Amino acid sequence: MKRTGWLFLLIFTLILSSCSSSNEESASDTTKTQDVTITLTQKETCEKLANIICDGDIQALQNDFTYLDEMGKAVKEKNFQTQIMSFSKSCGSVVSLQTPYAQSYQGNVAVFQPVITQKQKFNLQVTFAGDKIAGIFFRPYQLPEETMKMDGIKQKEMDLKIATGGNIKGYLCTPEKGDKFPVMILLGGSGPSDHNETIGNQKPFYELAKELGKQGIATYRFDKRTLENTFTQTDTIQQEYIEDALSAIQLMQQQKQIDKQRIYVLGHSQGGYILPRLNEQTKDVAGYIFMAAPSRPIEDSMVEQLTYLAKLDGKVDAEEQKQLDEAETVRKQIKQIASSKHDDTLYFGMTRAYLMDLATYDPVKTAEKIQVPVLLCQGLRDYQVTKTDLKRWQQAFAEKANWTIRTYATANHAMSKGSEQPSPKDYNQEAGLDVTFVKDIVQFIK
Repeated sequence: MKRTGWLFLLIFTLILSSCSSSNEESASDTTKTQDVTITLTQKETCEKLANIICDGDIQALQNDFTYLDEMGKAVKEKNFQTQIMSFSKSCGSVVSLQTPYAQSYQGNVAVFQPVITQKQKFNLQVTFAGDKIAGIFFRPYQLPEETMKMDGIKQKEMDLKIATGGNIKGYLCTPEKGDKFPVMILLGGSGPSDHNETIGNQKPFYELAKELGKQGIATYRFDKRTLENTFTQTDTIQQEYIEDALSAIQLMQQQKQIDKQRIYVLGHSQGGYILPRLNEQTKDVAGYIFMAAPSRPIEDSMVEQLTYLAKLDGKVDAEEQKQLDEAETVRKQIKQIASSKHDDTLYFGMTRAYLMDLATYDPVKTAEKIQVPVLLCQGLRDYQVTKTDLKRWQQAFAEKANWTIRTYATANHAMSKGSEQPSPKDYNQEAGLDVTFVKDIVQFIK
């Protein structure tokens, strides 16, 4: 079967180091967007890069740009090149490039170039340190300053300060009526995701904020740190998730309209996977919601997901089998990560330090320490976190008094309904959240 852009987006995450730069540009050579300066060189680089990637020109990708050291190494890796070629086939040639926009983070500039191709639309994010490329990412298509209003709900931009310095974009949504509300903090899944957790044409966190706001429940959602910042070789889920989740809890405790005794945390996918570890570091959470949370090692889920997608059309061609064999090799390498050499090799886009941190982590066993109420929600059309994951949670906690486990027959990984065989095409539909899923959360909190 042909790979789709969404497969690439869901599994391809580079974890690269970043640095700042003090290069100066003349005013005549810059474009300013959202108080962030995009230099002419950066703008032209993004345009050229978009065309080269969609054309699958690996040689030009390696030779025509100036990279920071880590990124320069990444573009020479075979796995990176394979992913680029797969993505280019799913795109076709560039039809048009829309106006780019940018955000800043710790001296770096993340430029978002909206791209329309023959087969799909996406945003190319290029993170710059000066005019050097520090990271390349693929995002859902979105134009600058996209606004989405919620009737009857106040949405206030409230950035989150992070441990390394600087801020990441966040939004506190509260009902217009009332003066004190419970709040649910939303933690997104793997990879760099925005505050709406945009996946194709679906925005599950935006939908949650809207639906819960109607029921008198506040929400706080924020961009993942990795949306604007790339990882160093020593970062782990402590930096990717835990530090910012703890900061969000503290921020909510400071808000007058928030009931400090009713702060809840929802983790989706990998955001749910890390909730047991978060629980070890805070006593200020009233309850946890596990939304499509894996219970197994990441590498096992990755290989299972890739295998499922390769077999969607009923056959596995030679190229797909080669990719599956390579994925299985990487999975075995991860299982032996403790004995691997200390270098900058990436395994499914993850560093050795990241994987070493997770090597002995069992979310199910760690979750035994959770004493506050827990709601675990699983869609049965989910091919990314499956019934195998659900079974482990059920075996451990189905009889526990503080745990409630709910399943939804037609819901996918993003908790939107569908009826056909689950596939990345689900995310192309502008579907709302499963109504029963939302009702279960409301009942759990109230």
